[in-house]
This record gives sequence, structure tokens and C-alpha cells, in this order.
Amino acid sequence: PILRPEDQVEFLSTLGQEAVARKFEGRAHNLQSLYDSLLSGSPEEVEFEGFPRLRAALSSAFHLLEAVTGLTHLFERHDALERRGESRALFERFVGQKKISEIIVNSGIIVAYRCLRAAAPIAEALLPRLTRQGSLMLTLPAGVVLHARPISLIVRIATQYGTPVEMQIGDERANAFSIMSMLVLAGSNPSRTEIQFFGDEQPLQDMKTLFKHRLGEDGLDDIVAALPYLG
Repeated sequence: PILRPEDQVEFLSTLGQEAVARKFEGRAHNLQSLYDSLLSGSPEEVEFEGFPRLRAALSSAFHLLEAVTGLTHLFERHDALERRGESRALFERFVGQKKISEIIVNSGIIVAYRCLRAAAPIAEALLPRLTRQGSLMLTLPAGVVLHARPISLIVRIATQYGTPVEMQIGDERANAFSIMSMLVLAGSNPSRTEIQFFGDEQPLQDMKTLFKHRLGEDGLDDIVAALPYLG
């Protein structure tokens, strides 16, 4: 928790703004709706006991973020802390700046974060059971070097699906979500052209398409036609 009132106010002024709160509330709501549309009442929900626990964590986080959005709206749009006279006196009497900052930060944002963090191991344990894991060996096309631009496309493919993907060169591996890790890996193996990927079949097949189109080094038009999300 953030204990000092001045630290809470600073946190709210930078990371706890209404626009930020509304964005994360929207994400949580969309995920909850997606779960209810695709998984609620399905055989998979019955088979994998982790699913209802994920739904509970997501719902808790969503409602907490919903409250955070409403309270930050009070701060920013209704000038509750800038008022003078009787209305400010009533606000301080029944709520108070210190109390509302404490509620937003420690009872809202931080508890929502803890709900999601507590559910992360459940999600990670479910992934191998719900995805088709495999490996794929690819060869760098002639004249193509793994620098920041092609590596950024690899990252975008990995993040599109959200399932773990690793890239291996020689005996070393890197997380395909990390540009820096893959740059270090490629820089440590400058003469190697054989690149192996490990992960779910969907992103691996898109990696194959990326390599087929020379990792975008001849332009992105053909890649975007094949993989529109890279556009």
C-alpha cells in the first residue's frame, strides 16, 4: 500500500487519472464480456476448474476499477477538492481528501492489481492445456539481419496471441515478447541463420509467414496482406 497522503496524491496525479482508470476499467469489462460469451457454461469451464477462479478475479478487478473511475471522476470533473465554502466543508466532513485518496489508491487500484496478480499463476497453468505447443525451425533469408525492425515484427506476432513464445539461436533462448532480449540473442550469434521458435502453433505459423516475406525488409505490403494485424 501507499501510506503517505502526499504520495497518494502524487500517484493520483500521474497514474490515477480518470482517463487511465476508464481505460483499464474498459479492458477488464471487455475481458469479462469475452469470457461470458465464449466460456460461461461451456464444457471447458466445467473441465478446467481454473476458469471460474479467473472469472472471479476478473470480476473483482473490474468492479474495483469501476469504483476507481467514479471516484477519480469526482476529483477531476466536479472539482471536489478545489471548492471553497460550505460545499468543501461538507465534503471534508463526510468524506475528506485523505480518506478518498486512500480509498482510490489502496482499496481500489492496488487491490484490483492484487486480484489480477493472484490469478496469473492460474492462467499460466491453463495455457499448456489449452494450446497446441510445438517448435519451428526457420532460416533467415539471404541478406536479412535480425536488427530492431524485423525483431519488432516478431514481438508484434507474439503479443497478438498472448501465449508464451521463445526464440532460440544455437543453445540460447530469448522471450519473443522482449525486443531487448532478442536483440542481445541475435547480437551474440551474428553468423547463425537458423532460428528456432517454441510456442503455440498459431503464432509459429505467423512467424513462418513473416520469414517467407523476408521479415519486412523488402517492404510491409505483402506481410500486411497476409497478416493484417501487422499493418
